[in-house]
Amino acid sequence: MRRDLDTVADIYSLADQPFTDESRLAMRRFVDEHPRGRNGTVRYQPEVLGIDWAERSAALDFYVDHFGVGREEPPD
Repeated sequence: MRRDLDTVADIYSLADQPFTDESRLAMRRFVDEHPRGRNGTVRYQPEVLGIDWAERSAALDFYVDHFGVGREEPPD
């Protein structure tokens, strides 16, 4: 989500499709006109689904370490 247009470009590349300047501009325009959070935010509550945050976080440590992504804080 931090690199949304780069991610789209990667998907186009994997699909062996051209990601033209026109495509990038159209997607940039869409993102600018539809900012994330414009209709509020979603608050996830893992415990409602029977998910233990600490257990899942620990189970995914290998992924965080391997890919160098940031860790999320547990929801309030």
